[in-house]
Amino acid sequence: MQPTPATAASSIRSRLLPAYTRAVLHCQVNSLEEDRDWTRQTYEPGTVPEPPPADLTDAFARFTTTAPRVTAAVRALATLSEHEAAVLQRVDTVIAAPAQVGATTAAVPHADQVAWWLTEGGENLIDLARRSVPNSEPPATETSPVPVSLRALPPAPARNAPGPRR
Repeated sequence: MQPTPATAASSIRSRLLPAYTRAVLHCQVNSLEEDRDWTRQTYEPGTVPEPPPADLTDAFARFTTTAPRVTAAVRALATLSEHEAAVLQRVDTVIAAPAQVGATTAAVPHADQVAWWLTEGGENLIDLARRSVPNSEPPATETSPVPVSLRALPPAPARNAPGPRR
């Protein structure tokens, strides 16, 4: 039996889009985790060179670019405790803090921002995202068909070209 447009739309909305959202979130979290692990292997724990080297600044910039998307996804997909909501708020606050403008670089993160990221912020966000959003897809459930209008879709526009080119 062929699926109807309503069942296809329901499947997309209930299974495919949530699975895609989880997959994107997990890719972003994996990227944050790779940077965090690299910094732990490269730099002495608890120390941030002053000024931060370019590779460390670049890794922190990737964090500040990705973290807002991760915090938004976690907020949208999980029910958070007060503590978890506070962790996300702290991440948002720290990454929104202005960078220093210096003579040698246009914008360098404050050393305390980078230190926070290395010692607690990055790990807290990664752990929260991993706990909040499961790896697996929720079990498929039978849903009742969505009532649909009986109007048909308009016909496809006429093609001027003889067919698809390859």
